Amino acid sequence: MQARFHVAASIIVASATYAVSQSAVMSAVTLVSGIFIDSDHLLDYLVMNRPPYSIRRLLDTYYHNRLTHVFLMLHSWELLVVLALAAMASHWNPVATGLLIGMFHHLLLDQIFNKAYPLGYFLTYRIYYRLAYARCFRRPAGPIDN
Repeated sequence: MQARFHVAASIIVASATYAVSQSAVMSAVTLVSGIFIDSDHLLDYLVMNRPPYSIRRLLDTYYHNRLTHVFLMLHSWELLVVLALAAMASHWNPVATGLLIGMFHHLLLDQIFNKAYPLGYFLTYRIYYRLAYARCFRRPAGPIDN
């Protein structure tokens, strides 16, 4: 899913979170985590590519979908289970709960709208297949939408 749609969805979900919880902290964390979960794409670029690094090369890699391997540490259903347990254990602390809500809705939208295989967003599945992009995601015809 394209970043602009994640931003729009995060604003909507954060607004709903505030309406239900009346917690500005939970709402703000929901907004920020719903958008910045995608920071793991930058980490992937740094780990999976050799220097010299450049913004142009990063954008070119994703725009033209030249990915061969993906780690995407934050795009993980397993991580959401850990976050859910942490939120419950903290008696639904606003930060833990906002993080859970933001990351959950982002990952859910990616699972629905990106061309992932059913298990593609499980980190253990990606690791099992040695992070091979082709085993986890179908190649889109145009720019990548993660």
